[in-house]
Amino acid sequence: RDDADGVSFRENDISDWDALFGELITLHQRRWNNAGFPGLFFDDRQRLFQNEVIGIFRSRGWLWVSSLSSGGKRAAVRIGFKFHGRIYDYLSGFDETSPIARRRPGIALLLAMVSHANAEGIGTLDMLRGDEKYKFEMGPSSVALANVSISGR
Repeated sequence: RDDADGVSFRENDISDWDALFGELITLHQRRWNNAGFPGLFFDDRQRLFQNEVIGIFRSRGWLWVSSLSSGGKRAAVRIGFKFHGRIYDYLSGFDETSPIARRRPGIALLLAMVSHANAEGIGTLDMLRGDEKYKFEMGPSSVALANVSISGR
């Protein structure tokens, strides 16, 4: 859907998956690197791993993806996974220099995920780990998680 300002919204359109995934990587990395962090795709091994896992989820129909474009340029991408009556908000990125950045495109895509979950009767949206401020704008509480590491011999 396009709006009067030339902003285009796409949901679950993976017809150009390689370009979409590449732009997600770029948007995600730029934001995290600008904040002084390595980002999820900090090396080729991580990129390959994420692409393989997301590809498996996509082939099983578990992937949810949305994007916003402004002036023909992708400005935000958000992906999540649908599994066993839940939707998991997994990864996003947006261009802080885009004209639509002030309209909080990441939140707009998260709200699209909420709308999608509601339309499909999905009762739980899990925003996964992390204490990012936006998560507490969406709900007042969090669930305590524990990290577990299993090492091979």
